Amino acid sequence: MRLRTALFSSMVGVGILTAAALPAGASALDLPEDGAVYTIRAQHSGKCLDVQADGLGDSVPVIEWTCHGGSNQQWRVQEDADKFMIQEVHSGRCLDVEGASLDDGAPLIQWSCHTSGGNEVWYLVYAGAGSFELQAAHSGKCADVQGGSSADGSRVIQYTCAGTDNQRWKFVRA
Repeated sequence: MRLRTALFSSMVGVGILTAAALPAGASALDLPEDGAVYTIRAQHSGKCLDVQADGLGDSVPVIEWTCHGGSNQQWRVQEDADKFMIQEVHSGRCLDVEGASLDDGAPLIQWSCHTSGGNEVWYLVYAGAGSFELQAAHSGKCADVQGGSSADGSRVIQYTCAGTDNQRWKFVRA
């Protein structure tokens, strides 16, 4: 993995600050590399972001599931400046907030990749210890394992960012 200077988005009060320096305790190796494939693991459970039942079509729910190395748990990270698109390897579809909703509790799904609307564009906000909040560009809300559940099949939704472990994600090279 190559070392590189990275842009991080950090929460400052109620605004977002983009900084050219790494936050204290962060390493350039913590950042996902553009074009690389990762499993994305929930900090609170260690389980993987997973496309339910190996679904291939639009609107298939994104859940957490025990990591097993399947292609429905592998995600390609595509960076554009300080924003990212996260593309599921087995279907080629992208991590999406259903219907570009602004509401807490809106489900995350896979959908044909597009950049209009911003509901498939994510900020990776460094949260410490090599983990990130996945913050939807269109809503400012975070990818959240619903209710902090650690059960296989738990829905992943967007929810107001709270800094909790069920909103923190680690990128592990697949």
